[in-house]
Amino acid sequence: MSVARSTPPGELETVRCPLCDSRDDTPLFEKDGFRFVRCQSCLLAFVNPRLTAAELSRLYNEQVISGAHHYVNTAVEDSRSYRARVERLEQFQSPGRLLEIGCGPGTLMQVARKRGWDVQGLEINGQAVAHARSQELPVLEGVLPHPDLAGRQFDAIVMNDVIEHIPDPRAAASTVRELLVPGGIFFLTTPDIGSPLARLLGARWVHVKPLEHLVYFDRRTIRRFLDEQGFEILDLRSIGRVRNLGVAIERLEWTSWKLSRLAKRCVPRALAGRINLPVNPGDEMLIVARAR
Repeated sequence: MSVARSTPPGELETVRCPLCDSRDDTPLFEKDGFRFVRCQSCLLAFVNPRLTAAELSRLYNEQVISGAHHYVNTAVEDSRSYRARVERLEQFQSPGRLLEIGCGPGTLMQVARKRGWDVQGLEINGQAVAHARSQELPVLEGVLPHPDLAGRQFDAIVMNDVIEHIPDPRAAASTVRELLVPGGIFFLTTPDIGSPLARLLGARWVHVKPLEHLVYFDRRTIRRFLDEQGFEILDLRSIGRVRNLGVAIERLEWTSWKLSRLAKRCVPRALAGRINLPVNPGDEMLIVARAR
């Protein structure tokens, strides 16, 4: 399946497979002028060529991708989602020192701190960092590896919808393992490109975002990835979240403009903005892994 082409912003780079380093990939589809491929060796899906790390940093800080304002505005429903996720984490690790990588404006950190965790955040988006600090949350600005984390140890490290954004997930996972105490927990969520919904929609799948989602795991590739990085998977399941109905209707445009238009006619915007619903279309994974 292909979609209309446009010109990608900024400088691009051609890469090897982020999981197995192979150069052998075949096209899946195109979106927004970007080519999506699947590695013929390990079957990982990824964007190739993609934006360089410098271009990604610029777009994050110009609020072009993962704008801080969006996550500030959805904090109420996100808090409900993250409470359930932190509760799941606590089934494997009692509250202790928690590092959240890609913490955004700090919503999950707020939830975890109220439950007794000693929290630390790391975030690339300067506006999100400023907001988190205004809430008196300890957040470092930047990416892994960060010099201010050197020598520190954590009982749990969280990547909540983050691993798909990272240009070199293997290097990131290696750093995570170094930062964890022996037997510490790596807790992550990420879209599942092997899910029925992702396979059905192809390039129209809501998580196909070539500016920011660079790597697309399924259950097979996430297992291989974590095993090769020295982690034992303790839990792997489909995960949902609480969605604001107004936001969900807006996002429906990415899949079906006609359905989105119909929904907007049937549900007044003011009413939709007040309704929060649990949603689990089965296209995101929650993974709990222990450092071996």
